[in-house]
Amino acid sequence: MKVSIIIPIFNVAQFITRCLQSVAVQTYDDIECILVDDCGTDESMHIVEQFIHDYKGNINFRIVHHEQNRGISAARNTGIKTADCDYIYFMDSDDAITPDCIETLTNLAKKYPEANYIQGETISDSEILNNGKTDADVPEYCTERPLLEEIILEKTHRTAWNKLIKRSFLINNALFFPEGIIMEDHYWTYFASKCATAVSFTHKGTYYYYINKDSLVNSPTKASCIIRYKSYMT
Repeated sequence: MKVSIIIPIFNVAQFITRCLQSVAVQTYDDIECILVDDCGTDESMHIVEQFIHDYKGNINFRIVHHEQNRGISAARNTGIKTADCDYIYFMDSDDAITPDCIETLTNLAKKYPEANYIQGETISDSEILNNGKTDADVPEYCTERPLLEEIILEKTHRTAWNKLIKRSFLINNALFFPEGIIMEDHYWTYFASKCATAVSFTHKGTYYYYINKDSLVNSPTKASCIIRYKSYMT
């Protein structure tokens, strides 16, 4: 099964090498990595292009360019539409994944072929994120609708990243990301929970989450606070 790792790129020059290196050392072979250039103003894309130029391996790194900055939601949507794969895996460009991340999740996809997606565990020093870690009683596989919805919305991370998702599940249910808001993962997860009929979960850590103090979510400016408020209302 082919996996497309989708990574939006916007002003992450200090983090992007760490992110790409974690993709490059994956123990699973059948991977394409779609890097969506969202028109930042720093050296991020120069670093990306140099990394791809120097890379010697089996992963097919591809760059897709936006004509103007459109935000992470639009970048992910571009990745979904561009991907040529069975499964999609979203990453944020300031994070990283464990070397066996994709192999771990694809093994579960093979074990549970009916699963709409497979969710890994997050490794983080963030107290906020640790409070949202997958509850100990979450089973490896669930198809019971009421329980499944409860698990997705209350007992696991409400993020798009660190999930190996069937592309057909996204396309058939029009599970694209809303543009113009932040914390779009919460919005997306709600609708994913309404569409999901089978999901697999692992308590094994597969994703390194790092705090980026310069991100829009953490920005203290008035404009950013207004965007956050409007996003919460949505």
